[in-house]
Amino acid sequence: MKHDVDVELFYDGVWNSAPAYTRDEIQLSHGRGDEQAQPAPSEAKLTIDNRGGDYNPRNVTSPLYGKIGRNTPVRITVDGVVRFAGEAAEWVPRRAVDGGDAWVALTCNGPTRRLGQGNSPAPSAPRAYIPTTGPVAYWPLEDGPGSQQGAPAVGQAPMTWYYRRAAQAWGQGQLAPWLPPVLKLTTDVQTAQALDGYLSMPGFTTTWSVDWMRSGGLGDQSGVFVFTDLFWYFTRADVPLDGFVHFDTADQEVFIFRGAQLDIAVVPEVYDDNPHHLRLTLTQVGGNILHQLFLDGVEILSGSEAGQTLTRPTRIRHSVGEVAQVPLAVGHTAVWTTAPTLATAVKVAFGRPGETAGRRVERLCAEHSIPFTSTGDLDDTAALGPQYADTLTAIAHEAAAADLGIVTDAVDVVGLHYRTRASVYDQAAALELEFTDAGVAPTLDPAVDDQLVRNDVTAKRRDGSEARALDQDGPLGVDSIGRYDTTVTLNVAGDGFLPSQAGWRLHLGTTDEDRWPRVAVDLDAAPELTAVVAALRAGDLVTIDGLPAEIAGAGRAELLVQGWSETIGSHRRLVTFTCTPAPPWQVSEYEAATGATANKYDTAGSQLAAAVSAVAGTLSVATVIKPLWTAADPEDGFYVIIGGEVMQVTDVSGAASPQTFTVVRSINGVAKAHPAGEAVRLYPTPRYAL
Repeated sequence: MKHDVDVELFYDGVWNSAPAYTRDEIQLSHGRGDEQAQPAPSEAKLTIDNRGGDYNPRNVTSPLYGKIGRNTPVRITVDGVVRFAGEAAEWVPRRAVDGGDAWVALTCNGPTRRLGQGNSPAPSAPRAYIPTTGPVAYWPLEDGPGSQQGAPAVGQAPMTWYYRRAAQAWGQGQLAPWLPPVLKLTTDVQTAQALDGYLSMPGFTTTWSVDWMRSGGLGDQSGVFVFTDLFWYFTRADVPLDGFVHFDTADQEVFIFRGAQLDIAVVPEVYDDNPHHLRLTLTQVGGNILHQLFLDGVEILSGSEAGQTLTRPTRIRHSVGEVAQVPLAVGHTAVWTTAPTLATAVKVAFGRPGETAGRRVERLCAEHSIPFTSTGDLDDTAALGPQYADTLTAIAHEAAAADLGIVTDAVDVVGLHYRTRASVYDQAAALELEFTDAGVAPTLDPAVDDQLVRNDVTAKRRDGSEARALDQDGPLGVDSIGRYDTTVTLNVAGDGFLPSQAGWRLHLGTTDEDRWPRVAVDLDAAPELTAVVAALRAGDLVTIDGLPAEIAGAGRAELLVQGWSETIGSHRRLVTFTCTPAPPWQVSEYEAATGATANKYDTAGSQLAAAVSAVAGTLSVATVIKPLWTAADPEDGFYVIIGGEVMQVTDVSGAASPQTFTVVRSINGVAKAHPAGEAVRLYPTPRYAL
């Protein structure tokens, strides 16, 4: 079968076809390979006809000089479907000795390779968010230990020292574990510290606001007057004046001062060592100035200055007093004429706790102008803890780990794709195969091994507590096969999520199913599968029926695609999938009402009370640990598994153990006799979703 292959490069604002050599087969890979902990960047290896020299990026006589090179977008379409979209990573021009041929060996990757190349962290949540809200000025104050001033992220003027003493310490202030270090303010007994940021506020109307974060600074409470301040400077009738938010640590008070003390409140929580977000807003209301101070989104001070006209601030200052003894960490100072929503600003300051995994990956892509696609409901994903300052790919994979979702390069656009955990549950098969199908290549290698086994699981929360789940005596438990322990650190929203996280991972690690590192589909032998195979994505369900006993323990394999490699030639196309067992992802939902679709609880322990032949239509089932099976069964058609054979139960009778099951045998192709004492379990074994 001849395959239609189109390789395109993006330049001059459009996609342009390039002359690919299909004599050298194109090799594609996507997603997670065998034994890989997380998906690798997608990759394409191909050769381009370069006999005219046009596709050598260094050829100055080429019409493409300056248009192609590192990270040129590349798209590969096979039989009318895009199978790869990524960026050129390596161009290797080659030439035959006799000069009769020249080509370029081109290696391309999805954007996760480029994004993971460096080790620079993505901006902290406030630093990424605040510049998008239109501030007049913004000083993150995340400058390094050798700094002499605070560089502006928005605006022109840095924050500089009014008093210059060695007591200040750049890069040593700790606001929160998820935020990079900021400025630490402290003093000796001689001189206060003051850091000034000058403002130019165009478009000023009738209001302005300043946000900042702080932690610590309590100091001596023995009656000595210790203070930390936020000043603002303005003019009234051409006379320079100032106002300030004053923190009196001796009495744990906060008050606002503008020529005279305006308002005061006792706020002890501002003086602890936890991070806090503050917002000061001044607004002209008629002939008065309304001032409000918010701590972590809650108003703690407000008042009105009668008969005054608000003017714009010209300078913002952070300072500590002469006898401050405990350092004050301060950062993320921003000034607006129209401030963003307070609730959002506070949430960002605390790293967006509670944000779902899917939405975090989506937002990161938007912040970095990376195209984003998804499968599943992004809101129905794990609630996360705060976003730490880390690389973009590390943050995305951390989110996916908490959700047990899948983040990969997208297949058909140069971007990222997120597959939610919930979208993997209880799927209909995307590809149904028979072992005898012509397209099923002979490289089926189901493995009975311990690569996926984990029977002792500890889940730890980043900067939090931990929970442990242990299978002691199950078929894959510690007593049966030895200890396989693991510890995973997850950025979930709270310690209360850890038991279910550990339990679900224990469930995945103790499900007795084959591992399928290779399932190959030959599309030349089965061209009718081309469209279905091309539509498969990581997390999709593939089934193989009619498996012989020589290579599999049951007649049907249910598999989840984790990744694939693809070989493409002019007359050859072979796709090899890496798969993992799907049965652990079949989950149950309790439904109290009766009806055809109602679900059942399993008993805590049941077994055959008497041996049965390979064809018997009734079973005697003893419940060794109650409750009993439902006797009056209006929901005919549930399934049990006994010794590897799946049976359909059409009726249950008897009000005491043992009960009689009427069954349809060999649902999964397995037909055999079973001895007394064989375990009877619902099929699939019911599991509540994570």
